[in-house]
Amino acid sequence: MQDRLARAAVPTELTWNLDDLFASSTQWQTELAAVDAARAELPSFQGRLGEGAATLQACLDAVEALEIRFFRLISFASLRNAEDGTNPQSQADMARVGALGASLEASLAFVDSELLALPEGRLASWLADAPSLAAHRVHLQDLLDMRPHHLHADTEEALAALGEVFNAPYMVYQRSKSSDIQFAPFTDAAGVVHANSFNAFESSYESHEDVSVRRGAWASFSAGLHAYRNTYATTFATEVQKNLVMARLRKFESTEHYLLRPHKVPHTLYRNILQIIQAELAPHF
Repeated sequence: MQDRLARAAVPTELTWNLDDLFASSTQWQTELAAVDAARAELPSFQGRLGEGAATLQACLDAVEALEIRFFRLISFASLRNAEDGTNPQSQADMARVGALGASLEASLAFVDSELLALPEGRLASWLADAPSLAAHRVHLQDLLDMRPHHLHADTEEALAALGEVFNAPYMVYQRSKSSDIQFAPFTDAAGVVHANSFNAFESSYESHEDVSVRRGAWASFSAGLHAYRNTYATTFATEVQKNLVMARLRKFESTEHYLLRPHKVPHTLYRNILQIIQAELAPHF
């Protein structure tokens, strides 16, 4: 399950609003502790996944149930943080659920390692003999496809435990967007003053039908970003270096191949899209 929680978006069928999640922050905190306690029980499957299809299914069912509970937790914390990114409690809750995610990944690292250590063809045989395992077929096939890039079990566990560290560049970016960065108001051609923000610019002003709104919003937006140019450059460089190192560790052909793998996007398709953008769109930009 390496990187599964860190990189996967919350599935569409598992998205909620606040009312669907928890009645209060207290209820959320109680569930956070309960999920952590349930996580600590997962290693009871460690060393046993080779026993047979029934044991494997019990483990994967338990993992899936725990992941759904975790997605509810992180959805609640993310929505609360989106309300007001400067709220210290919301920031603390995001940090707590992030730490839980890293602990969960570390606790689950043994699953992939044990399954990949099984004799060739064993998983395929179990899938054929146990129809109830079909619910996990996609994940198991993805895992088998990852075999050439899987590392030693101890290394996988260590990388999983460092999940929070690896996610730090993105967290810095998100925290600056929601909490720190400010954009000056701007005035359109009609004399109307508009407040500006990341959300307003990206969802409305950037494609506004009034050219004075588009240009005024861009001037405000770019000036706000300019104040953070050194911080963002360093943060982005750290993210790039992290991906370079991970691609090399996992012996991918390139960093692009490493980043495209979770999305199941062929590298040729990706490069073709880039070429079309450069040839057809760039001159107009």
